[in-house]
Amino acid sequence: MLNFPLYIARRYLFSKKSTNVINLITAISMGGIGVGTLSLIVVLSAYNGLENLVESLYNSFDSDIRITVKKGKTFERSQFPEAKIKNLEGVAFYSNVIEETVMLKFGDRQAVATMKAVEPEFRQMTGVDSMMFDGNFLLEYQDQPFTVLGYALAEDLRIQLGNDYSYIEFYAAKRGMKARFNTAEALRKERILPSGVFAINTEFDAEYVLVPFEFGRNLLDYGDAISAVEVDLTNDASPEAIKEELQNLVGDDFEVKTRYEQNAIIYQTNKTEKWITFLILSFILVIATFNLVGSITMLIIDKKDDIQTLASMGADRPVLTRVFWVQGMLIALLGGGSGLVLGMVLILLQSEVGLLPLQDSVVEFYPVALELGDVLAVSATFMTIGLLAAWFPARFITQRYFD
Repeated sequence: MLNFPLYIARRYLFSKKSTNVINLITAISMGGIGVGTLSLIVVLSAYNGLENLVESLYNSFDSDIRITVKKGKTFERSQFPEAKIKNLEGVAFYSNVIEETVMLKFGDRQAVATMKAVEPEFRQMTGVDSMMFDGNFLLEYQDQPFTVLGYALAEDLRIQLGNDYSYIEFYAAKRGMKARFNTAEALRKERILPSGVFAINTEFDAEYVLVPFEFGRNLLDYGDAISAVEVDLTNDASPEAIKEELQNLVGDDFEVKTRYEQNAIIYQTNKTEKWITFLILSFILVIATFNLVGSITMLIIDKKDDIQTLASMGADRPVLTRVFWVQGMLIALLGGGSGLVLGMVLILLQSEVGLLPLQDSVVEFYPVALELGDVLAVSATFMTIGLLAAWFPARFITQRYFD
């Protein structure tokens, strides 16, 4: 009984209709569902590509796990369980970090930046050296300190690399001093040569300047104090599991965050925008399926004599309803399936060949990424919408001509 409706529906779909407008509306229905489906899968893949790009950019600067104190800005390094953390299974690298707002001066130009003083392990923990725009990632050579700063900061200061006399002056407030009249007395000053400029994203490029750990500690007169501890994990380690172990080790006075938690707003915003866009495009797909309702309605009117003939041969109303319901599902399947396949082809071409280039960006082509979950979600969407759109005319209009 199930094969009979499918057989009749398939014949109706590909057979010549008495009125050409029915064929036209059927083609428009397929095309509308196909375009809507193509749009859905392409847009979702574009969001996936952007998310992967953002993640890779943050991976090049942020560590897997960062530990900071909940109250205050610094804590004593000597009282921190450094050895125990280094010996944890799954921990690959460990680095002490000092972060503070400083003023930079180069010639007659000034800028405010966040100085991040890091240990040599920082280079192995991150991928900043692969994001260099100019110069080299070099923080220390033959006991001489160097600095690496973001592209936007370098532009503001008009930094000149390769000049042995192009020192950048760093100014930081002295700890515990409040100058009321003479601002110079409240500032400590150090100078350092720039070795390179990195380009990650607007946020990092305009904010951060990297210096050796000892340089930062001397400038700020921190002594044994540090701002944070950054930990890099092995490839097979679970960030959540290691986070829990670290939290037990350091206690409730410290905050332990994974890379995702450090940038939770960015990731959550991207996912929210992705699924809001999915809902909007799904609504557009619903509107496109109104053509399907019209197509099935006109087909039923065109085949009203066949309905009476099949009824006289013993076909009951549910069977006839199923014929036109299956007809609508075939239209939705062919239209949506074609759009899905074409969209997947375009995505693969973009990822492998690069159909849509980007100008003045960290990547050459617009990033896309095809995920199985999105394919299943889009398939379920157009099939569900097609099912509901075909059910109404098949159920009620067939009943009219059957009676």
